[in-house]
Amino acid sequence: LVSFDKYDGPTLTNIEGILVVSIVLIQRMWEAKSRICFRLQIPLSLAWTITVHKLQSLTLTNKAVIDLGRKEFAAGLSFVMISHVRSLNDILF
Repeated sequence: LVSFDKYDGPTLTNIEGILVVSIVLIQRMWEAKSRICFRLQIPLSLAWTITVHKLQSLTLTNKAVIDLGRKEFAAGLSFVMISHVRSLNDILF
């Protein structure tokens, strides 16, 4: 069980009253050299973040999650973020 700040998906409440998310292990099985093998793993995805200033020299080739927030820090920063993806379909707000 893991607790995340500002998570608004399905949660459970632990005995301390904290909202937690259940992370379910994934089991993968395969056959190798006439033996059945398996592994258990936590489903994690590699992710990273960059500032809008670093973004100015890049073109994003994958999907981008953009948090515009309530107010722009400086004029034009939202445009910089949105204009550096190859397609508007690649933006997740």
